Amino acid sequence: MKTLLLLGDSLIEFGDWQRILPGHRCLNFGVSGETVQELLQRLPTIIRHAERPEAVLLMTGTNNLAMDDFYFVPQYEEVIAQLLSAFPKATIVVTSLLPVNFSWQPATLIPNLNARLAELCQRFTVFYLDLYSRFLAALEKGTAVFAEDGVHLSRAGYDLWGQALLQGGYLTA
Repeated sequence: MKTLLLLGDSLIEFGDWQRILPGHRCLNFGVSGETVQELLQRLPTIIRHAERPEAVLLMTGTNNLAMDDFYFVPQYEEVIAQLLSAFPKATIVVTSLLPVNFSWQPATLIPNLNARLAELCQRFTVFYLDLYSRFLAALEKGTAVFAEDGVHLSRAGYDLWGQALLQGGYLTA
């Protein structure tokens, strides 16, 4: 059974990861309302107390978007660097920002930030999971991947995320 460390905001915290990823031991360290900077601040404590995972799933930045803070990529970079240092044998998967419904922001904002995250992953040689495109495709098909608030996920949204992780081979031995 592979141990998976999940880090991020409410999108992580609210997931029923044991159901979504059967056969994995899921250590959920998601915190509702957390920003990238706040994750960075608590990361040393997580690293000290978490079991050594075989894989780390990172999803953060949505709360930064909600607060119109678009300058979190340097802190994201530091999070990845610390994870690589602490868990050098772990598979690290960075999940893209999702097409959340913040109507006051330009449509190009999230794709541009995701491009920066993808570049960061390439530079660090960690995996980048593009959920943005998968969620847009599901929305176009009429699948309700978001809850009514347009930010949090429905069961279908979590299932889509889990399928992407399993199909991508990120969690295989």
